[in-house]
Amino acid sequence: TCIDKDRSGNLWIGTYYTGLNIWKDKSEEMAAYFPNPSNNSLKGRIVRGITSDGSGNIWCCTEDGHLNKLDPQSHEMRNFVISEGMNMHALVMDGDKLWICTFGEGLYEFDTKEERVIRKHTFPGNMVSAGFKTEEGDLFIGTTSGLYILETDEEGFRKVEAAHNDFIHCIYQDNAGIIWVGTYGNGIKCIDENGTGWLAFGGGTLPASNTLHTCVPKIVRLGKDMLSFDSDFVPIDAPYFLEASELNYENGTFIYTYSTDWQSRENWNRTDVPAPGICSMGCLTSKTPFDQESWQFRGG
Repeated sequence: TCIDKDRSGNLWIGTYYTGLNIWKDKSEEMAAYFPNPSNNSLKGRIVRGITSDGSGNIWCCTEDGHLNKLDPQSHEMRNFVISEGMNMHALVMDGDKLWICTFGEGLYEFDTKEERVIRKHTFPGNMVSAGFKTEEGDLFIGTTSGLYILETDEEGFRKVEAAHNDFIHCIYQDNAGIIWVGTYGNGIKCIDENGTGWLAFGGGTLPASNTLHTCVPKIVRLGKDMLSFDSDFVPIDAPYFLEASELNYENGTFIYTYSTDWQSRENWNRTDVPAPGICSMGCLTSKTPFDQESWQFRGG
């Protein structure tokens, strides 16, 4: 359900019904903390959000009402109930402040030092699905009816009209400082350095006789409202395309990745680059995305 990396390089993985897992980077071992009714144990069956604080403690929340704090050194686990049975979906650490995103009860500010709720923020529907703090210090909150940003005076949130009323699933910032917003039903939205939004989409396969050059995935430029389309739909010739279209943009280059299919690669006719693996990730790049011939396959 979620993944977070701590300051030691370990990966913490939230799961459905199998607890809080950790991949230990240095020893290359996997361990887990399982839900248990006893004291000093993980509470909650569905771990939905994970983050870490400045002291190295791991915080995780669950869909069935539990906020957990783990000291990885002593393995001591502390538990907090903000509201009985509250469906928590994501956590964002902000200094000593923890933002708790919930489905149905809005957004909570939690003081990690005093271990208490400071404030509660409400949104239309109160279905808060995601949160992210940028390198510049901006706090974005995603809901089922749009994207919001915390005002500079921290007294309230302002709606980001560019995201319209999308159901926001996830928020991310890449190394170039570009904000990416994943949605339910409206794809992944990316904004380049000129403020222009782009969308890549597509899924499924054509008959087996034409699996090499399906041209099923498409790229399109978004309008200023980030909802309408401002260009034609341009095909991307992604070899052995199946699903999982994803578009990135870095230093003037569009990077398109996708999942390949299970078909035979016996009809691969290029010698400059190997055929992509079966059920693997393929990659193409272009600096002029509306020129179909400009897309170069880089491997998979």
